[in-house]
Amino acid sequence: MFPFIGIQADEEPKTPISASGMYNSSLISTVYNYSDYLLESLSEFTIMAWVRFDAGGGTNKMTIYGGQYDELGSPKTGTFSFEGDNGADRIDFSITSSASTTLNVSATNTNLAEDTWYHLCVTGSVLDNELKLFLDGQLIKTSTMPYSIGIPWNAITNKSYTSLTVPFYMAQFNVFERRLTEVEVLEHYVYDDDTMSSGVLGWDAMTPTQKVDLIYSSSFIQNISISGNEFNDKTGNSTSVSPQPSLTGEQIYIYTDASDLPSDTTISPVNSLTLLNGTDYVRGTKSTALELEGEQTWSIRVKPSDITGVNQIMTLNFNAPTGRATNLRFLGGSLQLVQFPSVGVNSSRTDNIAESVTVDEWVYIAVVLSGGVASVWVNDVKESLNPYNIVWGNDALLDLAVGTVTGGGVELGSANRVQVWNRTLSDAEVAEDYNGSPTEYVCYDKQVTDGSTLITGKILDVDLSAGTLIDHTGNSTLSEVGSPTYTDQGMTAECTS
Repeated sequence: MFPFIGIQADEEPKTPISASGMYNSSLISTVYNYSDYLLESLSEFTIMAWVRFDAGGGTNKMTIYGGQYDELGSPKTGTFSFEGDNGADRIDFSITSSASTTLNVSATNTNLAEDTWYHLCVTGSVLDNELKLFLDGQLIKTSTMPYSIGIPWNAITNKSYTSLTVPFYMAQFNVFERRLTEVEVLEHYVYDDDTMSSGVLGWDAMTPTQKVDLIYSSSFIQNISISGNEFNDKTGNSTSVSPQPSLTGEQIYIYTDASDLPSDTTISPVNSLTLLNGTDYVRGTKSTALELEGEQTWSIRVKPSDITGVNQIMTLNFNAPTGRATNLRFLGGSLQLVQFPSVGVNSSRTDNIAESVTVDEWVYIAVVLSGGVASVWVNDVKESLNPYNIVWGNDALLDLAVGTVTGGGVELGSANRVQVWNRTLSDAEVAEDYNGSPTEYVCYDKQVTDGSTLITGKILDVDLSAGTLIDHTGNSTLSEVGSPTYTDQGMTAECTS
């Protein structure tokens, strides 16, 4: 398990560009109107908020989301609300169906405590007329409606709002135009086992996937900048709230950096691909995502069985004419990078890498092309090659291959975790990818990386059974040729449990 990192509760000062830490939340003490209808015409939706109340009593309703309202603030179409009073508490979401009846999902006796922060979430879909309630990331109630939910809020007369019967506190409010899965809802509830405390997943701490179909996201938090000032809609839809709530509420921990997120980790042995004859190799399918020119980075971990013969490690241009494609290989006891300006041309340059490689020992190899100049990493040692000023042109009909260039396999030995990026990784990023050991790596699910730049993932991972190939990015389909085997070769992977 990783130790908790980020700004702790007693650390000061806090500034508008502070990293993760404790921040004041908003006191919801009147009716707050949103400038958008939010759920208008949606066939699927998800609403989630971080809330806290300090006023008990079964009739003390606190409304997170109100849909439409009349001049008195009474809900017309639907509400998402919660009520206090300890054992008699209630979480409720109500909506008007296509038959003009009230449909709802509610949970009572959920042991909501005063002065405690909770993550509340509701999802719904007209596809199966199902409503779900979540508390702290866990599904607590499902209701399948007898009538169609209908497309929410078609007959709009007023904007959506946040209201109350009694004041309460809120720290984050998100609305999605799709129904999140149970796994996706749980990702937004951040709990740190080390400190036994929970926190808010702020905008900047969300992955690109976690932001998909977010139509409103606002941190009701003081003294924090997440793509703008507090109360600003971070999705770019420019939904505003009026009046702005006061910032005198209880403090809550806000994650503004994904690297600050706590995580449980599992260290597990990993089965590795073994290529021990002249007919075994692995190749990918044609993929436009792998048609790279210029800036790019490759990395692979290998345990060579022979480094004297011509043993191909990898290329991005499988089956190039007469093998004329940039590739990594072992030859004459050395690691070599063979560079071709473009596929099939009769010119190239071969560099022998000075750092030694030992038979039957794992080694991490990374190749980085930047500005026409290549550098090669062997474990944590970087060697910058002489300028060749090329772009490594790639053929759109060719793709990634491991253990071959022209279609015949080699006695490469064992290989694990092949990756290709469509950009130049910095020295620090390569060192992070190396992770301090050629036999230990961080799984794809723990990498902090821009999802738009990682092109193809590793060949084999801890969650996969022996004999399975996968590209975690979905950009390529990998397949076996011949009869590669998969054995435990002393590799371990650290993954999110």
